[in-house]
Amino acid sequence: MKRIGIVEKCRQGSVYRTGSMFNGKVYRSVGVILVLGGVLYLFMATRINNGVNVGDVVVLQPVPTDETPKNLTPFQIHQLRVAPDNAASVTRAIDVNINKILPKQPTMDIDHQDQVNNVTETEPTNEQISKNISININKIITLTRDQPSVVKPISPNSSKDVIKKNVTVLSDRKIVLIIAYMRTGSTLTASLFQEFPGTFYVFEPIRGLTGKFKELLKNNQTYTTMHYIHGKERNYTVSQKYEVILDEINSWLTCKLGSISKESLNDDFHRYYTKIMKIFYFCSKGPMARFKDAKTFRMHARIHPRLRQYFDRSKSIDTCLKAAIGSCEKSPQRVLKLIRLPMEEAAKLLPFYPNMKIIHLLRDPRGILNSRIKVKAITPSIYKKNVQELCSRFEDDLKHSKRILQQYSDRLKIVHYEDMAENPMVTAHSLVEFAGLEFLKPMQDFIRKQTSSLRDSCAYCTQRKNSSTTAHKWRTQLDPKYARYIYDTCKKSNSVLGYLPLPSIDAMRDEGVPSRQIVDVNKELLINENF
Repeated sequence: MKRIGIVEKCRQGSVYRTGSMFNGKVYRSVGVILVLGGVLYLFMATRINNGVNVGDVVVLQPVPTDETPKNLTPFQIHQLRVAPDNAASVTRAIDVNINKILPKQPTMDIDHQDQVNNVTETEPTNEQISKNISININKIITLTRDQPSVVKPISPNSSKDVIKKNVTVLSDRKIVLIIAYMRTGSTLTASLFQEFPGTFYVFEPIRGLTGKFKELLKNNQTYTTMHYIHGKERNYTVSQKYEVILDEINSWLTCKLGSISKESLNDDFHRYYTKIMKIFYFCSKGPMARFKDAKTFRMHARIHPRLRQYFDRSKSIDTCLKAAIGSCEKSPQRVLKLIRLPMEEAAKLLPFYPNMKIIHLLRDPRGILNSRIKVKAITPSIYKKNVQELCSRFEDDLKHSKRILQQYSDRLKIVHYEDMAENPMVTAHSLVEFAGLEFLKPMQDFIRKQTSSLRDSCAYCTQRKNSSTTAHKWRTQLDPKYARYIYDTCKKSNSVLGYLPLPSIDAMRDEGVPSRQIVDVNKELLINENF
């Protein structure tokens, strides 16, 4: 009976210990689940707040300096090198903090199982587990927030200290970007800088790219194909539009012309508006450059067989590019004129080019739309849609211009087309001075010739008999109903640009009634809460 009593007590002790161990495991399991659930929730919330679709999350791993993939632009390489290893950081934080939460397990020598009953375990209480979970979740939150979860180009809102520390300078040459809109006098303004000796100037460098992406949307296709020298092709989706555009702009600004698509290199505009790229255009096309298009060339080639050898010009592109690349590399400044690039995208380039200046060229939207109707760029039947698109872009670009001014007060200048038309010499001088250049005599002669010519040249040309009269032609040509609708739609941007309403047809036709007041746009923009 005594032996049985001892066995019974041992069994009871065993049952009690087993139950106690079971309860401890439950507590630890609940703690681990709560921590992992909290971490997962906070991690995904952080990704969402950074603008990433949860269903499409892709964690970009950093690329070591000595293992950088080939065929990437300097802009892309920099973005990869500054990317933090988020996944590893968060995983390490989870491992360390979970280990802190879990109670230490008793050590057990498998060769001495008979000593199990002598091991004393300390079971954590519910309050201790809850406290540990709370403390360590807070630590994980802090670690997660300190690490950005997606790689993004540096925005205009980034602090200067961060930019100076993390950004790789792609070029320290003087650079001028002219961000404008169709029919705002951008060709005249940009051509002024081309008169400075040695300037590398490109007229509408992304026109071919935007045309391809526009065609992609119109035809509802999955991707568009870009062609490059040596027979290379690359496919891009709509979502990659500005990534491709910014890469090409970087290639223009760093003289990496060999990485630019043929759609951009072979743009017909090079033959009309740029001196250096005009040489490349005629070099690469040979005799074909004299013909309107490939079809016309083939027709003449049937009559003159010797012309056929020039049709396949891909072999000569490398040779022709050498001269253009050499001119670019030697140039004291590089100038790009863009009417298809939003200010938001242009702002992303500033940190990589410390000597870049941006000229934001605007015009009374009534004058812009009237001019577009005259050159048949739009028709009256769809003018409302065009008005809404123009006013929307005005507002968005001004919003990002304000952000640039808040950070780089000396690197952006807002200019009215009307100032260039009414006071061309004074305005031109201020623009050249803003770019850090000397207003040389060739530049002065160019402005004088273009704004006071003996006669008006073609609709897309820059010579005007009286540029001031040209700037205000809309007041006598535009339908008053159109003018009122345009002003009301663009009212938000007009409020900072100084453009005034003309309530009646008499006021609109009477040029003695001002259509704008002279304002300090920078000051108005910075204090306006609508932007």
